[in-house]
Amino acid sequence: MNKGVAGSSSAELLATFCDNILKKGGSERLSDEAIEDSLEKVLFCEFLCLSSHIFALIKCLFAFCRLLSFWLQTTANFLKNKTRIFTI
Repeated sequence: MNKGVAGSSSAELLATFCDNILKKGGSERLSDEAIEDSLEKVLFCEFLCLSSHIFALIKCLFAFCRLLSFWLQTTANFLKNKTRIFTI
């Protein structure tokens, strides 16, 4: 995780932020609508982070499949050439 801000991960910082809002309404007393709006923004931020992680995993999976396909093709070509050498 990202430990760049005060030795805390972004998830820990968001959790602390939400906890502070729910406990005391933030540093300034927020209305119920403002608290709800802040928490919705945090959820949207988490959704974007999760989406980017899922996208990165899918991208990695496709790269792995291309690498596997290349390896299988190279191995098949090698075996085909090897058997051709023995039959000559």
